[in-house]
Amino acid sequence: MAHLILVAGHAIWEDGVWKGGYSGQEGAYEEHLLWGIKLATMKNNSTLVLSGGQTRPHLNTAKTEAQGMRNFIQESYPGLFSDTIFCNNSHENSFFLPEIVCENFARDSFENVLFSCLAFYEKKKEWPETMTVVSFGFKGQRFNAIAVGLKISSFSLLSSGDRHLSFAQRERAVKGEAITMRRMTKNINGELHLWDPLHRSDELQKTRLSRTPRKLNEHDYINKVKESYGFEDLLSKLESIPPGYLHWKGINWPWE
Repeated sequence: MAHLILVAGHAIWEDGVWKGGYSGQEGAYEEHLLWGIKLATMKNNSTLVLSGGQTRPHLNTAKTEAQGMRNFIQESYPGLFSDTIFCNNSHENSFFLPEIVCENFARDSFENVLFSCLAFYEKKKEWPETMTVVSFGFKGQRFNAIAVGLKISSFSLLSSGDRHLSFAQRERAVKGEAITMRRMTKNINGELHLWDPLHRSDELQKTRLSRTPRKLNEHDYINKVKESYGFEDLLSKLESIPPGYLHWKGINWPWE
């Protein structure tokens, strides 16, 4: 059974520090990676996908979040290096794991999940049968809603890193998640519907645009994703559809 283990980035590891993240949360980022490694070594036929693009345009770096996480692992666990790591169609020294893939384009949680599936397929030429996301516990509802929107049938979240947040940080995080979930759902005649699990609304698209490398608009950026992963028709359709459960439910995903 092919298993995808996803660790989504929150900052870029460079010059021995995490850049672009939230102060005091560095331990959480590292705990996410540690649990990703543990899961990958515990589950047969597992692929660990490190997901995150060049999401900090204000930083003077060409590295992606995924590349930063890869570098952190390489620097933190040198005694485990012996196999190869797959990243951008190249192989470099790494530690022994079933497989590590860098997904270098995601700008939000939805793209973390979708692009990780595409990167998995690019490497393995098959779709994952199960997916586990390693992330903050307070993001569980968001990731489950995205998995429903993508029709990923076997999905789980391993809660990790919350203990590194201060009380004030957790309070802000919970408030932020409540806002995100309000944008992903809609009350129609007193009944709550999952309205936008694919993050098509203007508000959620603004977040992606704020994390897009300078000199690239949305269309040009998605074209770069198409060049790397293919699935041009699917990605073009996602560019054009509006929010609404009739729209996201009508998409046929290649792994169905």
